[in-house]
Amino acid sequence: MIPERLKKNYFKAMSIKSFKGLDFSGSSPKSVFVSESNYPNLKVGIVSLPEVTEDALIYDFPEQWLNFTSEEVLHLRKQLINSMTSLTATQAVDPSNKLMELQEIVTAKKQADVDINLKDLSFFKDSSKGINTPLMNYALMNSFDFISNPGIDLKVDKVISDTDLKSVSGIESLYSSGQEVSSIYKILSLGLLGLEKDRKLVPTKWSITATDDTISKLLIEKIKDNPLVGEHLFFESHYFDNHFYILLIPKIFSFEMLESWNLNAKTNAVVAVDFETFKGRTNYASNITGAYYSARLGAAEYLSSIKRQASVIIIREIGSSYTTPLGVWQIRENVRNAMKQEPKKFDSLSALLSHLKQKLKLPFNYYEKKSSLFGDFLHQKTLKDWF
Repeated sequence: MIPERLKKNYFKAMSIKSFKGLDFSGSSPKSVFVSESNYPNLKVGIVSLPEVTEDALIYDFPEQWLNFTSEEVLHLRKQLINSMTSLTATQAVDPSNKLMELQEIVTAKKQADVDINLKDLSFFKDSSKGINTPLMNYALMNSFDFISNPGIDLKVDKVISDTDLKSVSGIESLYSSGQEVSSIYKILSLGLLGLEKDRKLVPTKWSITATDDTISKLLIEKIKDNPLVGEHLFFESHYFDNHFYILLIPKIFSFEMLESWNLNAKTNAVVAVDFETFKGRTNYASNITGAYYSARLGAAEYLSSIKRQASVIIIREIGSSYTTPLGVWQIRENVRNAMKQEPKKFDSLSALLSHLKQKLKLPFNYYEKKSSLFGDFLHQKTLKDWF
């Protein structure tokens, strides 16, 4: 639940329709949003509250949202204004003063308090498209100034200042230094990573998936050298009427994610699937899309932490009350949450599947028919044909 100390701010009845005037002072939770529309011509916006408050960081810190209700997350996001300006993707090679100031926001060591002058006001609902956290209000911006110097995180500064460091290595360094995923993808989005000549602004939607994909690949390459888990393991997590069942099977690394919805109308139930073998993927997970990479990261982090490898199957059952997509952050955090719990352990695949079948709302055969990995594990004795 939202802390009582903050609840009055979260549930304040503010919409940009009733916002007075074109000038305001507000606090940004170190957040800038880059739209993918009309790429490489981009709208880049400071995401901020319409007032200065000491609690701004929680408004764009999805790693801390899992215990909120979906209504609380949406109320929280309704307070934010996305104050936008126009830039092009290639400006990151030789950033203007305006872009450098925007970059200061996402590299700050604390929230950024700013004075903003708007051109006009607009209003719209639900810009999330299933990937980003919802942003409810936007406006066109003339200019902004910092109220005070937010400073720069020195660990971040070391990475972004190295213009001979490739973006993959930059993401790895930031992650290894303890930066949250939600901070890393903002830094990538603002064109602060990569070789100097290759730096570009990256739409937020793309940078989220790129960050999840990159970090999980780096972890998986190391995981493949580890011994197998010793037992069949079962994890689960349930938030926002999203139900995650995670199976770890003592075989060489592979990964599959299955998603289902329309669970109450079984004849019309939909199951989507994407998977990869030990060799990895060669194309985008177009059925599950960004959620695939967020889930894979959560699983890879767990295997890395226990220094083991396994074949991982994740089933996500989406309930009927999950009507507004909250973004792929909740997939990542649901999987992370599941794997923080003590797993149930089984000595055989049949025992593991018997337990799974008791949990599923949709009959298991719906998933078995769609899955590539279940078929291998149930009917084949070896995976040597994967090499």
